[in-house]
Amino acid sequence: MHSHEIVDSFLNKKDFETVLEETSKCDWRALKQGGIDKSLDYNSFYTEYTLSLINKKLNKNFKLHRVLAKAESRHEGMSIHQDSDNHTHTAILYVGGDYPRNCLGGTILFYNDENIYIDYKPNRLLIFDGKVFHRGIYYSDLFGWRYQIVWHIKETK
Repeated sequence: MHSHEIVDSFLNKKDFETVLEETSKCDWRALKQGGIDKSLDYNSFYTEYTLSLINKKLNKNFKLHRVLAKAESRHEGMSIHQDSDNHTHTAILYVGGDYPRNCLGGTILFYNDENIYIDYKPNRLLIFDGKVFHRGIYYSDLFGWRYQIVWHIKETK
């Protein structure tokens, strides 16, 4: 069984603009060339508000392990990996802007019987079992930096 869900237009326009502002106000280039993670554990918009939206839209009860913003300039693809044992699920909000299709890559989930490619689409939430092997996909940096918000969450009953 494939255990992932996609929610397009995850945030309303105002909330998505808040995310765009948060990711654009940091001078990522000054921090590190290539890619960087920035903790958002201090920001209640991500730790409480958007987590409550994830729970509501998926009818689940997730508790936060951590949340971070990821920025990458030129991405040549991550290695295939699983996420930490400290949480059960990974949720990725693709941020970005209005870019031509196939310029921003995406994510591949590797299941035993099938590999599933998920397109990078701004305001798309991808949530999957963190133990599923996955990797980020190559993309062009002709259109600037690529941003994502990533929640590591644990499902509780």
